[in-house]
Amino acid sequence: MGLALAADVAYCCMVEGNPALTPLLRTNAAAILKCPNDVLDALVVDPHAPPVNEGWAAANNAGSTSFAPDAVGATSVAATGNTVTLAQLVDGVTFDLVKLDVEGMEHALLASCATLLADRNCLIWVECNENPRSRALAELLLRTGRPLTYFAWPSHKPRNHCATTVPIFPFACEAGLLLGASPKPLARQLEEAGCLMREILTLDDLKSALWHTPRWAPDNWVDLSRSQLVSIASHLQLGQRWESFLEPNAADEAAIATESSAAHAVQFANFKNERLRETLAATTDLLFDARISLKRAVDQIGTQQQEIQRAGVQVALAATQAMELQARHLQELRVLREEHLAVSSALRSVQGSLTWRIGRRLSLAAGRIPLLKRSIRLVIGR
Repeated sequence: MGLALAADVAYCCMVEGNPALTPLLRTNAAAILKCPNDVLDALVVDPHAPPVNEGWAAANNAGSTSFAPDAVGATSVAATGNTVTLAQLVDGVTFDLVKLDVEGMEHALLASCATLLADRNCLIWVECNENPRSRALAELLLRTGRPLTYFAWPSHKPRNHCATTVPIFPFACEAGLLLGASPKPLARQLEEAGCLMREILTLDDLKSALWHTPRWAPDNWVDLSRSQLVSIASHLQLGQRWESFLEPNAADEAAIATESSAAHAVQFANFKNERLRETLAATTDLLFDARISLKRAVDQIGTQQQEIQRAGVQVALAATQAMELQARHLQELRVLREEHLAVSSALRSVQGSLTWRIGRRLSLAAGRIPLLKRSIRLVIGR
């Protein structure tokens, strides 16, 4: 209903399993909502679980009503006679957001509707309380592979609809998990108001987020300073109580406090050891991947070295062939030079003979006397 007032909502469907609250919900929807909407008087159930006829709630807190099989409370609440499954609600309708605030039944309902979990276009908002069910719920949501965000905000808003100034539960925060969207930096006014937001990647992230989210505090803590709150928290951490603080039996209390502190130290050490084991396992996986990458790199280097060796052999062979060809050419050049010298020597011998000199003179004379040239040619048969 709040989203429909803040955004442009095309349609809103609300389902209420407590028949005493359904008329109030219809009245509020008619007075506040401007978009088309439906209010269903029905209990959303797990089709694989036994039928539920009643729920339980804390005294004077109708919002705590739970119809889960293991629900407990001081007040019995009769369930409406109408039931519907989550799969039936989303069948044939394209929802952008599905919100489940069903006091412990979130995991069972989502697990029974694989279609909704597989719809990557739909955001899923679920309540997240301090109990083991939230751990199982986060594990179910993390398996989808979609972003998971934890968000907590104070349950008391100073500027509320009824102008109530006294919070019902001092320091209490509501909390939920949003599947399908990554966290964004909080505005300054939200941080100052006590809102918390963080991304959930592991179950330890959820454990840490819930551990640092205030859920309740005594009324007399409201006006205390930060240092006073830290002082009280440290005394309680050591097992010390105001009623016996500085009393004669303080020695016994100190012994109890020491034992409590030791137990806390052991618990913290166990937690750190668990984180170290997880880190060691992650490091081992990284080392295994690194060894594989190194082996691939060594294999590539070996292949490259073989290629370099083959190229070197080819270069050496080409160099040898070039040297052999050069030697052969030099040998041929020496032979040609010797032949040239022999021819030149023979030519000089011919040129020095009497026959060459007479023939040369006749040739020169014949050049000047054509008839003599023809006669000589006839004589020598040319």
